[in-house]
Amino acid sequence: METLPVELHSHILQLACTDDGSTARTLSLVSKYVHQIADPFLSQTLIVSGSDRLNLVANKLITSPNLRRRVRHLFLSDQKPHETPASDQQTPPTPDDVPIQSQEGNEMPLIIQILDLTSQSLHSLGLNISNPRISPHLLGHVFSMTFPRLYTLLAHGLYPFPYLPRSLPQLEYLHLSGNRNPHGLFQTGGLAAACPNLTRVKISGLMYARSFIKELEDILHPIMEDGDSYSEIHHPPPALPPHLQHIAVAPGFFHAPKSWCPSPRGCTDNTLERLKKLEECSEKSGDVELQVGELRNAHDVSSALLSEWLEAMC
Repeated sequence: METLPVELHSHILQLACTDDGSTARTLSLVSKYVHQIADPFLSQTLIVSGSDRLNLVANKLITSPNLRRRVRHLFLSDQKPHETPASDQQTPPTPDDVPIQSQEGNEMPLIIQILDLTSQSLHSLGLNISNPRISPHLLGHVFSMTFPRLYTLLAHGLYPFPYLPRSLPQLEYLHLSGNRNPHGLFQTGGLAAACPNLTRVKISGLMYARSFIKELEDILHPIMEDGDSYSEIHHPPPALPPHLQHIAVAPGFFHAPKSWCPSPRGCTDNTLERLKKLEECSEKSGDVELQVGELRNAHDVSSALLSEWLEAMC
C-alpha cells in the first residue's frame, strides 16, 4: 500500500465505487488509511426514503458544501420502505387513508431542498413521489430546475411535462410513471426543448390512454386502412427530441379494482392490445423503435423504480 501514491489509490476506489454505496462503506472499514481515501465516495450515491431520513440528509448537505459536490447518484422517496403508497390502494384515497406525515407535506420542502443543493453535480436521479397531493407541485418544481450533468432521470408521481428549454441538456434516458394518459407529452414540444440529447424514453402506468396512444400513432406514422397516415388526417407530427431512438411503454403499473373497469374484459386489455399493434408498426417503419412491456400489477412501485435506477446507474 505504501509503495503507491494516494492519487492512484483514490482513482482505483473511484472505479470500484460505482454501485449503491455499499462498496465504499465496506472499504472504509478496512483501515484508517483506506477510510480517508474512501470518505469522498461514501456520499457519491445516496438512497433516501421517508421524512426522517430526508431531514437528516438535508441538514448534512446544508452544513457541508463539500458533501453537495460529491453526490453523483441520488434516489429520493417520500415513502418509507415497505409502506403501501396511496396510489396503489384498491380504492381512491381519503384524508384518513394517507399517512399523517404525508398529510403534513413535510417531505416536499425537504426533497426540494436536497435537489436544490445537489442539482449541479447529479448524474442520475430517481424520484418516487407516491403522495398524489404533493407530486404535481414537486415534480413541476423539478422540471423548472436545471440539471447540467444529469443523464438518467426516473420519476414516479402525477407529473407535469418537462418544458424549460435545455434544463436537462445531457439527459439520455427518461422514465416517467404515474400519469395514466399523458396526452401531449410529445405534441407540446416541451420534451424536445428540455432534453435535446434524449435517446430513450419509458412511459409506464398507462390505463385508458386512448389519446396518448393516438399520439404514439402520430409518431410512428402507421398507414391506416384507407391508405392515409394518421398525422395527415389530424395534425402535424409531434416535435421529437432529435436523437430519440427508443420509446418504451408499459400498461398496468397501478392496481385498480374491477368496479373501476367499464369493460368486462378489464381495465387494461384494450390498451395493451392497441400498444402491441403499434409495436408491430414500429418494426416496419424503422424510424423510432417502440417496445411494449408486459402487464404488471406492481404494489411496491418504489422497489421497482429503485431497481431500475440502480441498473441504469451502473
